[in-house]
Amino acid sequence: MLLNVAACTGSAQEEGTTTILDLIGDNENFVIIAGAFNNSSLINVLTGNETHTVFLPTDQAFENMSEGTLEELTADPAALEQVLLYHVTNGTLMSEDLANVSNITTLQGSQLPVNATEEGIFVGNAKVIQANVTADNGVVHVIDTVLIPPESPLEGNDIIETATQEGNFTTLLLAFGAANLTDTLKGEGPFTLFAPTDEAFSALPNGTIEALLNDTDALNNVLLYHVANESLMAENLTNVSNITTLQGSELPVNVTEEGVFIGNAQVTVQDINASNGVIHAIDAVLIPEEAVEGPIELYNDTVDLTEGNFTFTPENSMQTYTVDNFTDIGALNVTGLQYNVSVQGVNLTNMTNMSVLEGIEGIRNNNETGIMWFVYINGTRLKKTSG
Repeated sequence: MLLNVAACTGSAQEEGTTTILDLIGDNENFVIIAGAFNNSSLINVLTGNETHTVFLPTDQAFENMSEGTLEELTADPAALEQVLLYHVTNGTLMSEDLANVSNITTLQGSQLPVNATEEGIFVGNAKVIQANVTADNGVVHVIDTVLIPPESPLEGNDIIETATQEGNFTTLLLAFGAANLTDTLKGEGPFTLFAPTDEAFSALPNGTIEALLNDTDALNNVLLYHVANESLMAENLTNVSNITTLQGSELPVNVTEEGVFIGNAQVTVQDINASNGVIHAIDAVLIPEEAVEGPIELYNDTVDLTEGNFTFTPENSMQTYTVDNFTDIGALNVTGLQYNVSVQGVNLTNMTNMSVLEGIEGIRNNNETGIMWFVYINGTRLKKTSG
């Protein structure tokens, strides 16, 4: 047993009470952290009457830290204090309590993720190797790794400013500005932003970005689908299956051996801290289901693709053009008129863009079950009219 009450020393124990600091005492497995606690503000906390839970790294855990880290902490009392506070929380949390929570607020102020698996209980990236060592003022759980709190974000560096400094979210920031959402993400928060990179936006079919920038409602829908009204670190994402977005829809989360997936997008860079939340870079633009519903006519493999009656008005023109059938679309392509006509397939399972075809014959040759098709003129989806 690593920690044994019987082996404790200290005046409090001799008087019939055992504090958390007494538990650690002169135990040869905890010399480093015992010394750190005794030279910190936590000495009063761990010997006081209020109850606390301590996640206690062994000396071996400190020695396993990357080279120079322990020396740096020892030379920086303020940084060491933050690390120590990250190992302590208010109240008494036994192992059965830990199995029923996903996060703990530490005295350092950050959330410490908790994950109970068949292999044991994990707090952050540390495993509990001895649980439920009780004292009169709380409980100690021995862990095999030193917990390092998340880096404190630079003061005033909000999500918008942080994304700007990162340099690879130019299109996303432009879109937030066009949708008048910049001030929202500069607000108090906290927020989690799943941020498509410029490369993710570039992968969208031609005309999609322009169409969104010209449709404020659709743009707002798409952008708000990338934001949650809470701060979710990567460790938190492993414990949820859905996230409620500011757009109102549930965003599915799936953690696999390949990584963390948000909808159909993979998290490529995680835990970019900001003063009012956190950013996770993703490799695809997320499209809410509502964005592909409404008055737009969708075609799939159950519909006669030669049927349809569409009207559209080209941008900056008062003329209305009617497409009576898909032969007209082919004629527009062939004759090279001013209208850029395309057909875009959308996978109904995850609402991702599948392909863009420049003629209706391409649909006939490439149609698959579960894919529906939009007709675009100059990047704008056509609306079907009756008759």
